Amino acid sequence: MELQEIIKNTFEIFNYSTPLEITNVCKVCCMCKDNTSKLISLPLREIPIDLITEYNDGAQALNFDMSEFKYFLPRYLELISEFKFTSAIDIALSLKNLNFDKDLFWNNSEEIKCINDFTEVFFKKCLETDKFWNEGSLLDIICMFYNSGIDIYKLLNLWLIELRNFSIIHLEQLINNNFSKRWKMRKFGFGDAYFYQTIENWVIKNKQIILEAIERHIFEPTLEEEQLQKLSYLYDVIKYL
Repeated sequence: MELQEIIKNTFEIFNYSTPLEITNVCKVCCMCKDNTSKLISLPLREIPIDLITEYNDGAQALNFDMSEFKYFLPRYLELISEFKFTSAIDIALSLKNLNFDKDLFWNNSEEIKCINDFTEVFFKKCLETDKFWNEGSLLDIICMFYNSGIDIYKLLNLWLIELRNFSIIHLEQLINNNFSKRWKMRKFGFGDAYFYQTIENWVIKNKQIILEAIERHIFEPTLEEEQLQKLSYLYDVIKYL
C-alpha cells in the first residue's frame, strides 16, 4: 500500500468530531486562546505545522482526552509522512501522545491496522533516503516510534530485511556515530535505557547478517570512494565485535 493511500485512510478512519474546545494542552502558558481557537476552526488538513507543533509540545493535561488527540492524528501523520516532524524540541517527541501500547486507548481494529500500516510504510520510506528534516537520523525516527508505544523490534527486523543502499548508510551512521569502542551506545536525546539496550542487542545478535550485507554492498560499482572507506571500516569493526 502506498503512503498517500494510507494517509487518505487515516482521515477516513479517524473521523472524530471536531473538539468543542482544546483540553489536552495548558492554555495558560503553552498555547494561547487564539491558537487553540484556530486549531478548532481551521479545516483539519489546513492546520499549519506550527500549530500542531505547539499543541504537541505543550504541557499535557492530567486527564488526557484521547478522542481529541485522535481528531488531530491524521494531520500529524500527514505532516510526518513529508518529514515535517511535529515537535520543535526533538523528532523523537513527534508522536509522544500516541500511547499505542495502552489497550485502553487502542481497541478499534481499523485504527490499529491504520497505525501499523503507516509505521511500516513510512519506515520503509525512511530506509530509502538519508535526507531528513533538520539533519535528523534514522535513530531519531526509531526513537519517535518507541516513544509512541510502537514495538520497534518490527522496525529493526524490517531494517535487517532491507539492508541495501541507503539502509546500509544508516547502519554505518548508527554505529560510527552512536557506539563507543566498548560497543555501548552513547545515551543522549529522548530514549531511555531500555531503548538503547534494545538497539545494542539487535546489532550484536545480527552481526553475521550485517556483515554479509556490507560485503554485498561494498562491491556495488556505483559506490563512492568515501562511502567505500566508511563501509570497509565498519566491516572490520563489526567483524571483531
